Amino acid sequence: MVDLIKKRRKAKLEAKLVSRQAYWESEKDRLFKDIQPSIKKGADSSTPLVQSIVEINAFYVMNKHLPRIDGDFEEKKLARRLQSLQKHSGNEDLKAADEHGLLKNNNVNDAVNESVVEKKKNIELDKSNDDTLAKSILDVFGQGIRGKLLDTRSLKGSPKNTNERYGKRQPCPDFQRYVEVFSRIKVMMDTRQTNIEPFKGKGANIALGEVFIWDGITCFVSEEVRMEYDPNGKPNPRLRVIFDNGTFADLLQQSFSQGMYRSSGTRRVSQSVAKYLDKLAQPLEKKYGVKTGEIYFLGTHSKQLAISQYDNLIKIGVTTSTTPKRTNNAAHEPTYLYAPIRILKILPCYNMDVFGLENLIHAALHDYRKEITITDRVNYKQITATEWFDIPLEKAVDIAMDIAKGNYADLKLDDSGNMVTPSKA
Repeated sequence: MVDLIKKRRKAKLEAKLVSRQAYWESEKDRLFKDIQPSIKKGADSSTPLVQSIVEINAFYVMNKHLPRIDGDFEEKKLARRLQSLQKHSGNEDLKAADEHGLLKNNNVNDAVNESVVEKKKNIELDKSNDDTLAKSILDVFGQGIRGKLLDTRSLKGSPKNTNERYGKRQPCPDFQRYVEVFSRIKVMMDTRQTNIEPFKGKGANIALGEVFIWDGITCFVSEEVRMEYDPNGKPNPRLRVIFDNGTFADLLQQSFSQGMYRSSGTRRVSQSVAKYLDKLAQPLEKKYGVKTGEIYFLGTHSKQLAISQYDNLIKIGVTTSTTPKRTNNAAHEPTYLYAPIRILKILPCYNMDVFGLENLIHAALHDYRKEITITDRVNYKQITATEWFDIPLEKAVDIAMDIAKGNYADLKLDDSGNMVTPSKA
């Protein structure tokens, strides 16, 4: 009786075991479909060759076949990579990482070559419109390329304008000299000696010594760093703005005004602190004297063959106006080669004979001078421009500065590039 009971129990256990095995066989693929095999790395898996074979091993384990050249974009890459790796089949590290003998599989090259030949035979791009052309390209290269084409993470942004560095706030090296000014501003506001009102001056002129509260930070205009002009020739001075958190920024007046206007919490303090800033708060012409002109260094956007042969073609000249205003019509003037220009450097001059300096600079650069002959696009006459020089910008500026210093012993160059000699008045 006891033996019979044991036999029955054993039969039941065996039946359960069979049913579990059957269940496992039927469900294991579904249960583990999202689990990827671990990628085994060799001791030298940091080398590009070994990393490539490791990725191909993982693909082979998951898909039970070699990567195909007619697969999607990622599979196509692996197929070409495997074909390339076979050229390095003698590499010991590569052999050690080749777990499935993929490097010895001759079917790889045959499959790649046959697929490429077949592709070349069947490539027909439908160019009837942009949409059909795009679809044809995706059909040729595989739909997997779509994500790569639209992935902009690796693209570099467009080059920033070098003037953006002026607008960046940075630690103020001489902030201690302004602590007393901020103390006076605080007293004025605490004792209601001044009014605090919303800033409504988009595009308005901003005077030296004016005080603002911008994004919760008190700031004031300490000095006019440099006179600049907008594309229309309107004065747009670069102002030094000191912030009570110990930073400063050199901002174009228009940019400063627009930035504060866009910030909803900006306030203007009605009382100026100009009287506490000594000579710093003076406009440049009051501080330095008469601005007699500018020395400019220009590049050209001309595409004419007569110009393309030069590596460092620069026009050097002077104007008693402003460089942006003088060159505003460059595309229609022969001296500028009938093409738009780019301003490379400007040296503002105070109390100096800029035309005399121009003659001396051109004489010193005689060996670099190039006579550029181009065709007038209006009447097709030959025009020769003579104030162009094939010389690196830095070298041209250094020579111009040396000449200016040689003729004006007391010449000074301030931190903003203004060339100044004492006024004779």
